[in-house]
Amino acid sequence: MTSRALKLLGPVGRAGAAGDPGAGARAITERLERARRGDRAAFSDLIRIHRPRVQRVALRLVGNHEDAEDVAQEAFVRAWRGLDTFRETERAASAFSSWLLGITVHLSRDLQRARGRRPEDAAASLLDDQGSDQLAGTARTPSALSAEAETRRRVELAIAALPERLRVPFVLRALEGQSYDDIARITGMRAATVRTQMVQARRALRRMLGPLLDEEDPR
Repeated sequence: MTSRALKLLGPVGRAGAAGDPGAGARAITERLERARRGDRAAFSDLIRIHRPRVQRVALRLVGNHEDAEDVAQEAFVRAWRGLDTFRETERAASAFSSWLLGITVHLSRDLQRARGRRPEDAAASLLDDQGSDQLAGTARTPSALSAEAETRRRVELAIAALPERLRVPFVLRALEGQSYDDIARITGMRAATVRTQMVQARRALRRMLGPLLDEEDPR
């Protein structure tokens, strides 16, 4: 699902596609090979390239910046320690990105469960207070916010209100451009299950956001 509303949340694509000339697949693969041989500088480059994506995913799963930063830091620590277990040789750059996101997802889940917190609970309460009609665009936009900023806030809030089983695949697919097969590997589910959850997530968001998602591009 793509729409003007979702595009406001940022570009969809793989790590290294955000205008960094040193972040192409070949360059990432070369740095990955060096990092496997113990080159810390090469791994630092991989952190620089992948940090924005890891932090985005963590933030949408744990619900606050401080915890998201903790998750990102731990994800890179575990990736460095576990590089010898990463054996992918074909499509190594994209496989590494998916592997890193898998670590991020599992750390985010562990953190939320350990603290007994679910970001969707607070978000769902806010959505109930505002009402679906307001989220559909009939509410008056606060004068201090631009129309785009208000739309972005509403979409982020709705995504946070999705239950975890729907939010994880939606974030990875619709916002981060991961394939269904990659998401299946990350989550441990079958690709068919991921597709079903994406359909459910779209329906849930459409109920909450209405016309804000009126320009969909099925993928």
